[in-house]
Amino acid sequence: MMAKRKKKIDLPPESKLQQSIVVAYYDRYPERENDLIGYDANGSNGAEGAAKLGMGVRKSVSDLMWFSNHRCHGLELKTENSRHDSLHVYNQAKFIVEKCGQGAFITSVEMFWDYIEGRGKGIPAQFVMDYIKKTGVKTILFSNLLALLKEK
Repeated sequence: MMAKRKKKIDLPPESKLQQSIVVAYYDRYPERENDLIGYDANGSNGAEGAAKLGMGVRKSVSDLMWFSNHRCHGLELKTENSRHDSLHVYNQAKFIVEKCGQGAFITSVEMFWDYIEGRGKGIPAQFVMDYIKKTGVKTILFSNLLALLKEK
């Protein structure tokens, strides 16, 4: 009898980034695995999306919640060259600012480590909100935001 092959799941780039961060964090801090929690509001179809909505899942909640010193940090993951609808990104930034009080957009595993180890700020959510308000762009490219931050 031939063994069944496991079906390889081709994850979107941001899901791969999230998985890489979570695995690296759990490897480095196995005793703190409950300090980094993933959230998935994406439904694969309308029925799944409606079911998740009925269970309390909401859009714009950060991909990862990192708990440190009794504080929640909302971490929204974007790949550097990804392009997103500005209204959706604005709402994601607003969630971080209003519900978590701290957090950032993260574009790489290295940026994640810099953020949680206090060496960097990621892309601050308030900066993202201000940029979208100021420019009125309809879509946002995260590599542009990174370039703007480097200029400051």
